Amino acid sequence: MNARASRARLLSLLSEACELEHALACSYLYAAFSIKRDIADGITWAEQQRNRLWASRIYHVAAQEMLHLAQAWNLLAAVGGMPYYARPNFPLAARHYPLNVALVLRRFDLATLDRFLYYEAPAHNDPRAPYRPLPPDASWPIDESFPYASVGELYDEIRHVIGHIEEQRLFLRPGVRQAGPQLVDFADVIPVVGRASASAAIDRITLQGEGVTEDREDSHFGVFRAIRRELTAIEAQLGPVPPAHPVADNPYVRRRRDQIPAAVFPSAGDGIETTEIIDELAVLAVDLFDDIYVSMLQAMAYAFVNVDADSPTVAALARASLELMTTVIKPLGEAVCQLPSGQPGVNAGPTFALSRHSYLPDAGDVSRVVYGERLVELAGHAHLLAAAAGVHNVPWPARRQLEGAAGNVARIAADVTTCAGSRS
Repeated sequence: MNARASRARLLSLLSEACELEHALACSYLYAAFSIKRDIADGITWAEQQRNRLWASRIYHVAAQEMLHLAQAWNLLAAVGGMPYYARPNFPLAARHYPLNVALVLRRFDLATLDRFLYYEAPAHNDPRAPYRPLPPDASWPIDESFPYASVGELYDEIRHVIGHIEEQRLFLRPGVRQAGPQLVDFADVIPVVGRASASAAIDRITLQGEGVTEDREDSHFGVFRAIRRELTAIEAQLGPVPPAHPVADNPYVRRRRDQIPAAVFPSAGDGIETTEIIDELAVLAVDLFDDIYVSMLQAMAYAFVNVDADSPTVAALARASLELMTTVIKPLGEAVCQLPSGQPGVNAGPTFALSRHSYLPDAGDVSRVVYGERLVELAGHAHLLAAAAGVHNVPWPARRQLEGAAGNVARIAADVTTCAGSRS
């Protein structure tokens, strides 16, 4: 058997792909959250329309990254794995992955777009001038993972392993625990039942963004390149323009145990900045964002784990995860980026901090109660935050988004708790 081809190695590579898709989605969302989109932000009507278009294009790319995460979950389930949403907390130093570039949370500007182009570059491009591979460091432990230079190369290795393991042995219970558009609102997600559908799933991921061999305008690389071209042209005519709020680089409320100490970052050559959020209202908002974000992932993972169960819980939690993503996380993230951080001249930003990686139990009746209780708690916190925003004279655009997010959490909680009162 090919020395590179084993089930254990494939599961490890797919889990690493999940981490990257997940981290990229967060990085793109953060940039989109930061973009100014209201006249009250001191921009003209024309600038508002332009900024909103840029934000919508980046949101679309982030949504496709979540699709890629879901697709990787289907690949994992097909070969004996489980949905995997754990990842290191931001910022991720360059040496964490073989990409040799840090994964960070940073506001929208030309430098951030350069990073995005690096992440999504087609195989024949060399966008690495700002982030050249780091020289070998004998003091750094050897990484046993595949030494890829792009996400596309990682998927090429996954394809290689799938192609060199006997199909009947590799794919366990074909079709079982495979999510499709009937469960999750991703029209392009492919159920994986064998080698052909696994290859098609990888093709779709790479065609949309990572590792394509030609410059397609509708790929992630093409989208970011077009936005960068537009912003560059504007700055050449008008000078530097601030299309984003002065949002913090890699914000944090409290240091997490899995985060590398700030003192280590300069040795990695990344120039990574971190910002502590100390404003009382912003801390409450960021904590709420992170709690809702983790709850969204829990519900999505539950639906993928129990996709074959004939239970109203699966449908209810799948629906909850999608609605939290689109009607709560988006407005809440945009609102957080308009709040003061407590540091001079710097706004807060969501941290996307992950708490312990935990699944809801398979038992539908238990999961409905546990998840319903949690959403009710979060709805109460959201309403308290919206009320506090009024007391603190938060500008109306942000206050409106906080109030809308609170109402949507309450509505989603009511849907889940109503389901909790039904039979499994």
